[in-house]
Amino acid sequence: RASAPARAAVRAAVGDATFELLVAYLAFIRTAHYWTEMHPDLAYEPDMAAILRGHGELADLLLDTSEAELVQGGVRLRETLNHLQRVEVALQASESRHAFLLRLGDALRLLSDPMAIQGDASRLLGERLQTDRAYYAEIDEAQGHILVERHFVRAGVPSIAGRYSLCWLGSTLRMGGPVAVADSRTSPLIPDADRPAVAAASVAALVAAPLIRDGRLVAALCVSDVSPRAWAPEEVELVNDTAERTWEAIEGAGAEGLLREAD
Repeated sequence: RASAPARAAVRAAVGDATFELLVAYLAFIRTAHYWTEMHPDLAYEPDMAAILRGHGELADLLLDTSEAELVQGGVRLRETLNHLQRVEVALQASESRHAFLLRLGDALRLLSDPMAIQGDASRLLGERLQTDRAYYAEIDEAQGHILVERHFVRAGVPSIAGRYSLCWLGSTLRMGGPVAVADSRTSPLIPDADRPAVAAASVAALVAAPLIRDGRLVAALCVSDVSPRAWAPEEVELVNDTAERTWEAIEGAGAEGLLREAD
């Protein structure tokens, strides 16, 4: 802030070397003040704080908050813009999810065959999540097996249709919520004794949403990949939502079938 004549007068009074040291010292104080303003966890050393308290005019001259306030304002603006961007992304994802569920409902509403419902739901979900497989699995807890008849399989990926041992999946699905496995080789959900069977089925990553009726585990809607995959929470939620709508459609088709038979 000092004018050129004032700087020249101070230089003449203290000498060039002392003047340069003084300028460097004052610059250090201003830099330190800037950082303490930007980072509240920082503070002056006690001796420096005492000097500034004892020389109010000097403190007013050096401790200018305008630069820090300007930077803080920019930081707040960036934080606001980033927040708005996250909100926009979340809204777009919500709209996209809602549009998918509407399309799913429209497609299933046209079907009356439970097997066709399973197939279409699996295909739409697999395409949506770009998974290697998506399938509806009927579960027989008494016999301890899973039956997969209709499924979506990406080109080049082996089919998973067939009957499998329920093994670890039964107790895990009985927890009630969807099960997500990012890597079947290391997941604590899978006992070591069951890992070879999971690997033989080329299931490296899995999400399974259970259907429990009258206390019985009767089915699960699943998606899986042949390579490990970190499932996003919204992907797991979408599998669960799709499962609920699929089961509603299957039960509705069964009720309509009974009515037709009664007629």
